[in-house]
Amino acid sequence: MLRRVGTAGGGIAGIVLPVWSMWRWRGGWRIAAAVPVAILAFVALRLIVDTARDSTSHNLWPFEIIILGLLALGAIAVLRIARRVAGAWE
Repeated sequence: MLRRVGTAGGGIAGIVLPVWSMWRWRGGWRIAAAVPVAILAFVALRLIVDTARDSTSHNLWPFEIIILGLLALGAIAVLRIARRVAGAWE
């Protein structure tokens, strides 16, 4: 049970943290943070369009969102480490 909550929480954090980072950071860091946000937006739009065409095409869409959120969380973690190394940490 705890593993599921942790995975779902990580997926949600993977959606929230890239958006927060894109809003907060400046310059090239903002562009770098926008990449996971753009990928998340593309996948969400693809899910909406595909499901509108065929309602049975993405029966496991919540898992797709959570997995992609976890990948975005990993990308933001790498960017945060790179910012700290580069000295751009606020």
